[in-house]
Amino acid sequence: MDFLLDLLKGLKPTSRSMMHPVETFYGFSLSTIIFATLHQQWPCQKLLERHTPNSFLYYSFLSYSQDKWKNVCKCSLGLICLHNVCLPSLCRLIATELARIHCIHAHNGCIPKPNLWVKMRKYMALVSSEFTPEAKNTRIQKKVPPLETLEKEMAWMKEYLSELNSPTVLCHNDLLCKNIIYNEKEGWVKFIDYEYSSYNYQAFDIGNHFNEFAGVNEVDYSLYPDQSLQFQWLRTYLEACKQFTKKGGEVTDNEVQLLYVQVNKFSLASHFFWGFWALIQAKYSTIDFDFLGYSVLRFNQYFKMKPQVIVLQMPA
Repeated sequence: MDFLLDLLKGLKPTSRSMMHPVETFYGFSLSTIIFATLHQQWPCQKLLERHTPNSFLYYSFLSYSQDKWKNVCKCSLGLICLHNVCLPSLCRLIATELARIHCIHAHNGCIPKPNLWVKMRKYMALVSSEFTPEAKNTRIQKKVPPLETLEKEMAWMKEYLSELNSPTVLCHNDLLCKNIIYNEKEGWVKFIDYEYSSYNYQAFDIGNHFNEFAGVNEVDYSLYPDQSLQFQWLRTYLEACKQFTKKGGEVTDNEVQLLYVQVNKFSLASHFFWGFWALIQAKYSTIDFDFLGYSVLRFNQYFKMKPQVIVLQMPA
């Protein structure tokens, strides 16, 4: 850890990092992330630090500095990629680790509430100015659905998904492949980049992970896990949950089917969430990436998948 401390000495937050000090990050630099990790210790992140083996800061740092990691840490760690995230052995490890995170008890015995709708509403407010007639971003106005449509869909989602009774748990909320570290030699996985972590719907966290099978740079939704793979993944997850909570008993087909329906319906919210996130990035980020194009992909996938998932029936 000494090399981390040496690097941290000269780091200062960027000016943009102070614009929303208690909000999530919009593609900020390494110095911003480190500063926030050290000085913005939110309750969820503190809780994760206590329950996550190894150094929380270490893993956060590794995710933003792969070159230095490779030079300094000569070990058998690697990042999960789209080609192996669907392997049964890795699916079991990932499902089990996510179950462990989800089973962490709320701090101070509080009854947590999901922050999905509050966060999404804030995202919408940040980008709403881009939809006005005076806005200069004509690409948004041409390719992104009208603000009225997005508001209507979000209101529908909140009412529809809230009735599914998905438990509120401690969530990662950004479990894409590059946020998973794999130790092949010892046979374990750990998650990194917890800056989006919060209490949220269980089904959202899993559905978001399944959406990320498609990738980010070259999105391919044909890689979304099929029903068979999802059933295996979800059964492993539920078995791990029962083990961590010491409830015991066999996982039933009905339990797997219930979670399958919840997850695929909540995957809609994942598309909406990251669609708004990408619009914010398009406006504020200096990263060389077509965030607007990515936003269009996520909203398009939402409207494509909506009729397919709303017909899924909850088991009797």
